[in-house]
Amino acid sequence: MKRVTLFNVSENNIISIYKETDRERTILGIKNALVHTDDENMTDVMKKTIKKLSDVTDEDFENTEFFLTV
Repeated sequence: MKRVTLFNVSENNIISIYKETDRERTILGIKNALVHTDDENMTDVMKKTIKKLSDVTDEDFENTEFFLTV
């Protein structure tokens, strides 16, 4: 059975902001921004997003539509 990773609204927004041409570059963009983030809640969300992105396949990443939610 295929495992599906679901991203919550905050994680989806983080991905939308830092989305690059592929999953690895997106993770790198979030990691680069993480070192400049002072807000504890935001760093927690960013770390969880990186973990979840690390667990999805490149194919699943490419086939998922990420969008900003206000």
